[in-house]
Amino acid sequence: MATTESTSSSKWPDAAPPEGQQTIITISCGNTHLHWATHGINPSTPTEITPYLFWRTPHISDSEMTNDDDGSCSPVMILSRMLPDSIHDYIFGAAASDSSSSNNNENTVT
Repeated sequence: MATTESTSSSKWPDAAPPEGQQTIITISCGNTHLHWATHGINPSTPTEITPYLFWRTPHISDSEMTNDDDGSCSPVMILSRMLPDSIHDYIFGAAASDSSSSNNNENTVT
């Protein structure tokens, strides 16, 4: 099951995953795209964090930061729209697939 913990810093060791966390997501901002990756803890070498899925998306536009209800959009909703289906379903569950419909077909998984 996914947790909702985050770090307060992006430098080591503050950015290390919490003890017991098996999977993390990283986001790197490039000039033209956001580069995403999921990483897992290797059980045989628990100090190693190994990336196993990469994808990229265009930068988040102003229109993706809002919705029709109140002019804003929650960070969770924005995140869910940026995830490929397999990662979205892992984090939010398959029943929550409506939240990912906006942008998933544009994501490139490598």
